[in-house]
Order: sequence, then structure tokens, then C-alpha cells
Amino acid sequence: MTTRTEKYWQQRFEQVTEAQLKTGMDYYDEAERLYREAMESIEKDIARWYMRLAANNQITYADAKKLLTNSQLKDFKLTLKEYIKRGKENGISADWSKSLENASAKYHISRLEALQIQIQQHLEALYGNQLDGMDAAMRKIYSDGYYQTAYELQKGFSTGFDVQQIDEARLERLMSKPWAADGQNFSQRLWSDKDKLINNLQNELVQGLVRGDAQLKIVQSFSKRMNTSLSNAGRLIATESAYFASLGEKDGMKDLGVDQYEILATLDRKTSDICRSMDGKVFKMPEFKAGVTAPPLHPWCRSCTVPHIEGLDSGLRAARDDDGKVYYVPGSMKYPEWKKKFVDGGSKEDLQEVTANDKNKVPKTLENFDAYQKQWMKKNIIYNDNQAKFVKQSMQTVFDNNDYSMRIKFDNLEKIVADGRFKNQFETKTSEGSLSADMRRAGCKQLFNADVDNLEPSDFEKYGYLGSKDFKTDLKTFSTPQYGKTIVQFNKGKLQNRVTYTVGDSLGPALLKRTIAGFVDDFTLAGIGRQYQRKLLEHFMLNVDDKFKNANLLAQKISTDYFELQYHGELTIDDVERICIEPNVVVPDSLLDKLKAKGIKVYQFKNRVGDYREL
Repeated sequence: MTTRTEKYWQQRFEQVTEAQLKTGMDYYDEAERLYREAMESIEKDIARWYMRLAANNQITYADAKKLLTNSQLKDFKLTLKEYIKRGKENGISADWSKSLENASAKYHISRLEALQIQIQQHLEALYGNQLDGMDAAMRKIYSDGYYQTAYELQKGFSTGFDVQQIDEARLERLMSKPWAADGQNFSQRLWSDKDKLINNLQNELVQGLVRGDAQLKIVQSFSKRMNTSLSNAGRLIATESAYFASLGEKDGMKDLGVDQYEILATLDRKTSDICRSMDGKVFKMPEFKAGVTAPPLHPWCRSCTVPHIEGLDSGLRAARDDDGKVYYVPGSMKYPEWKKKFVDGGSKEDLQEVTANDKNKVPKTLENFDAYQKQWMKKNIIYNDNQAKFVKQSMQTVFDNNDYSMRIKFDNLEKIVADGRFKNQFETKTSEGSLSADMRRAGCKQLFNADVDNLEPSDFEKYGYLGSKDFKTDLKTFSTPQYGKTIVQFNKGKLQNRVTYTVGDSLGPALLKRTIAGFVDDFTLAGIGRQYQRKLLEHFMLNVDDKFKNANLLAQKISTDYFELQYHGELTIDDVERICIEPNVVVPDSLLDKLKAKGIKVYQFKNRVGDYREL
């Protein structure tokens, strides 16, 4: 297994936190819309009120205190009836519902009181909707932070096991639990802000009437108060988002066996003094206290927590049954697929189970490879940090969109099925490429820093290429058909941590000591020889919207034949996912039955242009 660096974990968990904070800011956009609609409704009610009662666009306080006429009272009670109906449907506060019922029973209501009730109704609805929306957003932030933390840890360790779903009772407890020094949760803070805003607007209205303010001036003063309240709401949303993101990440780390966390601050001109001083501090999990030893350390805090790497190489643990199964998690597995398999109870039939014998098993060819490739990259990769990140992301997309493949001759397929595994040239004494044990040993030494003198023939790597997912496209674009016209595609999940790559054929450049291989899982740039680095960068920059669906065509554009893959350890028939057999051969029923019994999908080309059908 690749040892993950401190930088690896920092980058992953910065992305996790950023995603959760974005969820909070997305909700702020919704809150902003709610405030705008509430202000528009209030402005309309004030305009209608002035239109009915104002003389020269002014209403005296004495006029405002006059009672509604019988007809006006009758119309207003219909409005109250509608408010009460909406409240029952949308769940407004019990106190306000009672106030509306009391008002509806009154025989006398003043003009001012009627307008105040209308204004408060809009604010009660605003805050009710805001509370519902914020509650949903915070639940999502906590849950996503928890699950994405588990995902990043499992992917980082290439180890997957079922993660228990977060139930509603747990979320309910977390939402209602105060965490800040004032002893209030976000629901209580919202209602406190609502009461403050209602009082402020009611006072502004009365004072404006006493002064004889025109309609526009009162609306402007209301708008100013609403904007202040919205700003307060924004600060609350950002701070609570940071808290629930931090809490979800902490709980996810703790449940998967991480004992310590580190604070990672976003260091730029906006970084606060407290976040700058806390950056890099390490705490034990029981010491987690938001606002003191964990984010948010202040309002609008952007800092995050990262698993402390010391001791993490021992792997993950989980609260699960003793017979809980563990699977290899491919580095290419995306979060939605992981969640479906390990949280939502989806099928894992395409993943390889980790057995007691292979939990710590590293293919012999890769025992000395990890540090070797890191040292090589320091001396031989010409990219700056931004270029390296861009090329790495682009290459990862190439590998995600293509399959681990191998070309064989049909005559060899029955032998492979009978043996149950694929053999290298040290075992078969044959090759469709260069047949030289000495050259292959030297190549293996250069590519992987392998101790070739102590390798058995079966320990050496097997060779394939990165091929198109579509057999027809692969047949037409793969430029070295001498290896055979039967295409084998492997299950990526079953080859986790056992695949390396080079750009182009590896043997010649390896013998000249111009290249080594690079990891595919936790993708590294080591497999890109110097002669291809500039070409790949220029191609990716000029074709930024290209989805890189065909690795063979990409290889040809940078003047090589293919992206070579090296398969390490034992490569068995059980690792195969699909096979497309060359045309014009008869496939024995016995062979077809054996392949299908392994769960392998079998196809055959119908002609030389690449049309194929499933057998």
C-alpha cells in the first residue's frame, strides 16, 4: 500500500471542508431570497396601507391609532383567517399562532395594529422557513462531512468496509445541542434574532409615524434593518456550517480509528491571528472542543481538521461485527459509488475482498518502489507545482475513462483458463515483444527498484496497456496488434495497488535509465518520461475540454504507441471482467461455460472493422 503523505491528507480534507462550507453558502443564497421576498411583501402591505389612509403621502400617529371600520375589520379578519390556515400548513410557532387567534377574536383593532400584525406575519414566515432550511442544510453538512471523511480515509488506505448510516435520532440530538459559549443552538439564535428584528421594525414604524415620515422613508429604514438582519444570518450560517463540518469530520475520523487530528488553517491575507496561531496544532480526539481546540475558532472561520498522520500507517479500524468483510477500494472510485456500496448497502461483487493473508501483502516487485519513485520525481519531473497538479488531474481523468487491458492470442486463452492465471515471459519462455531475460531483469530493476536477484520467475510483472472501454474503438486505435487481437479487460477494483504505468513502451527507455514506472492508484507523475512531459502539458492545456476518452489516440498525439501498464503480483482469471475474442475463430462451448462461470462477460468481434456481439 502507498504511504500517504501529510500533504495528501491536507489536500483531501481541505476539499472536504470546502465542499461543506459551500453547502452552507448555497443555503445563504436561499436565505437571501427569503429576506428579499419578505421585504417585498412588507413593502406592498405598507404601500396599500398608505394608499388607503394617507393624505399627501403622510399618516399621523393619531390617524394610525384609529380603529378599523366594520368593513375594514371584516376584511382584515379574512386575512387573519388566511394567516392561521397557512400557519397550520407550514408550522409557524405556537406563540404566534395563538396571537393570530386572539387577534381574530377581537372586536376592535386599530389601523396601526393591523399593519403591525401583517409585518410580523411576514417575519414569522421568513424565520420559520429559514429555520427549516438551515436545519436541513446543517444536517446535510454534518452527514456529508462524516461520510466524505470515511470515504477519504478508506480510499487513502485502499480499504473499504461498511459504514453505519447516521440515523435521525442522532441528527436531532446534534442539531439541538448548544456548542458555543452563549449556550444557545442555532434555532435559539434565529428566534432571538427574529424577536429583535420584529421589535426594531415595529419601533421604526411607530417612530416614523410620530415624525410624520413619508412612505418611502419608512420603507428605506425597514430595508436597512432587514439588510442588517440578513448580514447576521449570513454570519450565523457560515459559523454553524463550519461547526457541523468540523464535527462531522471529527466523528468520521474517530469512528474509523484516527486518534489525533491537526488544525489546518487557510493561510492568506484574510487569515485571522487565532487561526494562524493554531495552524499545525495537534490534539487528541477527546480534546475536541469547537471554538477552543477545533474550528470554528471565530465567525466566518475557514480552518479545517486533518487526520494526524503519525500512527496512521497501521491502518483503519471500525465499529463493526467480527465477521465484517473488508474490500480493496480502488483509487479511481468516486464518492457516489463508494457511498452506494459502503453506506447504502449496495453490491460489492465487483470488488476484491481483503483476506487475512493479503492485508499487508505487497507484490515483491514493488517492495522498494514507493520511496524510489518519490526520489526520481524530485530529480526528473520538470513541472512547477501548478503544472504538476494540472497534469496529474488530467492523467487521472485519462485513467478513469479507460480500462486496464491486455492483448493475447486466442490460442493462449484456454491455457490461461486452465492455469487459472496469466504468466510472464520468464515462465512461458515466449514473448510477442523482446524475449531477453537479462534485458527484462534490468528493466524491472530500473522501473521498480526491484531486488531482481531474489525474485522467482512468477514474481516478475506482466504487461498490458490502458485501453478504450469500447472494444471496437480499442481494436481500431491500438497500434501494436502483434500482441494479439483478443482483448482482455480487468476489474480495476481487484487490481488495487498492483498496477503501475509508463507513457510508451518501457523496456528501451528503462535500459537507458531514462524512465521508471509510476503508481496508478494515488496517481503519480513518475511514469511520464522527460521526453513526454512537455508534450502532455501542452496537449492538456490546448485541449482542456477534451474528456480523454481514448488513451490510445492520446498516446499517438504525443508520438508514442500506447500507455503501458505493468501488473504486479499474481494476475488470475478471476481478475478479468470482460473479454472480446478475435473474429473468425470458433469458441468451444466448454471454454465459454468456464469463462461465464467466473462471471466474465464474453464478446466476439464479428468482423475486422470492430463490430462485436455478446456470446
